[in-house]
Amino acid sequence: MNTHRWIIAFIFIAVACLEAQTASKDEQRISSAVMVTIKPQEYPRPLRNPLKGFTNRGRSEDNEWATLMHSYIKWNEIERDSLDDIPEIKAWCASNWAGVENKNMKVIPRVYLHWDGDLTYWPDDMETYDYTSPQFVRRLRKMIWKLGECWDTDPRVAHIEMGIIGKWGEHHSPSPSKEVERILGDGFRAAFPHKKVLVRHPWEFAEYQFGIYWDSWAHQDQMSSHGQAIYNLGDRWKTEVIGGETAYNWGNWKIQPGDDPTDTMVDPVHRDFFIYTIRWLHCAQLRWVADYDQNNAAARAGAEEVQKAFGYRYVIDDVTYPSRIEKGGEFAVSFSGRNTGSAPFYYDWPVELSLLDESNAVVWSADFDVDIRTWLPGDKWKKSDSLYTVPAEPFSAHGTFVLDADLPVGQYKLALAVLDPAGRLPSLRFAIKNYLAGGRHPIGYIGVGMDAQAELDTTLFADPYRDKSLRYIFDPELVGVSGKSSPPQNSRLTRCYPNPFNQGTRIQYELGRGGHVQIAIYSVIGRRICTLVAGEENSGSHTVVWDGRDEAGDLLASGLYFITLTTDDFSASDKIIFAK
Repeated sequence: MNTHRWIIAFIFIAVACLEAQTASKDEQRISSAVMVTIKPQEYPRPLRNPLKGFTNRGRSEDNEWATLMHSYIKWNEIERDSLDDIPEIKAWCASNWAGVENKNMKVIPRVYLHWDGDLTYWPDDMETYDYTSPQFVRRLRKMIWKLGECWDTDPRVAHIEMGIIGKWGEHHSPSPSKEVERILGDGFRAAFPHKKVLVRHPWEFAEYQFGIYWDSWAHQDQMSSHGQAIYNLGDRWKTEVIGGETAYNWGNWKIQPGDDPTDTMVDPVHRDFFIYTIRWLHCAQLRWVADYDQNNAAARAGAEEVQKAFGYRYVIDDVTYPSRIEKGGEFAVSFSGRNTGSAPFYYDWPVELSLLDESNAVVWSADFDVDIRTWLPGDKWKKSDSLYTVPAEPFSAHGTFVLDADLPVGQYKLALAVLDPAGRLPSLRFAIKNYLAGGRHPIGYIGVGMDAQAELDTTLFADPYRDKSLRYIFDPELVGVSGKSSPPQNSRLTRCYPNPFNQGTRIQYELGRGGHVQIAIYSVIGRRICTLVAGEENSGSHTVVWDGRDEAGDLLASGLYFITLTTDDFSASDKIIFAK
């Protein structure tokens, strides 16, 4: 009997040991998947980031911080007479903007008719100095529409300065009449649903809520008329670009902003005042001031302070992620930070999470569901304290992701990046030291099917100042609507945006008259994938969203697809790229 009791006791002890070992292994597996929080160090210098900062005037300047170039365009360079159309505009842009995408630069175009004196550029079949006749109005409407067809989805174009009327396209000498102001406002608003439009004076085009290009930024003689008027626009800066140009050739410019761009950078009185105006009015970018002497060490040092104040500056404070994830499993990543700059970023660019192998090649990636346009700086700059009295609200992003089931077990670098939708290449850089050449920010190691065993070697981080490799992709086949020259009162299919896209794209189309409409997606071999719209619709502008799924709701493979618009008397098609 005692023997049986000992046997039973031994069995209980053995089972208990096995359970303890199993529990220990489970605890070890769970503890290895603890959440890790990394607090990156802020990168101290300014960044050469897109759509902000010092801006070249489109001449021979090559400012070290510039990612923007202004482009003045004479009307008769792109339209000599009424027979010229969209191909002439595209040809001019191809010639004058060649290669900007390889420099990660974008263009701010402005069309004008009159420079100064007798330097006028009306087409041959139009009357010089005519801004009001019925012929001018007809041609103006069509020109605005053609510019929209060429530029609204062109990734080379940052935003649009309205121009056209008055000397230098600055809306003075003469100013636009009320009728022409309405035609311009309606036309540019309709032609550019995807690009920001800026006007010269803050008191004009009030109902349209455009951005502002002040052509004498921080000028002593215009601080009350223009500076205060921009400030009085209230929260306009939160959604529309505020920028323009300094001026060193009229009035009391030597009082402010200084004798010349170099003086603005070197003299602390001028430089501090200039930074104050940038902060006060939430300025994103300025030109002419970019022409400071880059061989002058004091000017370059001052310029770093100014570039740091321009536009947005995204500092990441912390990133939280699991130390271990499983193949095919779900995991969560979050990060938070602050915009310590003066303005937001004005376009909805994707924020990518990726895993990199030891060669820093991307082996997996997905996008956060976040809108970086909402990452705002502070407000109400207090000059005496050099800070915003309304501090910036911290921004955050949270994402739940599913890892590919076929990803090999191993240790990878978890990285963040902001991508230019034109090619989905890293472009916008966070202000942290965790940086790799090419634009991605490694945060820390993460294990796939194993525990991560190492910490990042910070000595391998690159200096973003020295990284000139960033670029985006310009594909002329994906810009504008080819082979059509019908004015906007007729039906047309507007290019979808973004394109290429990852999570969803908005397809805009216009109907000249009401009737039956079909919007469908086709594969490259002509198989219909899905129908987005099928039914009666009224005339006017319409938008439909496609999320990259077929009729059954299944996600499609990455690749090229075609959108078709069909009405009772019209049909058109367009290309779109889905990039998962």
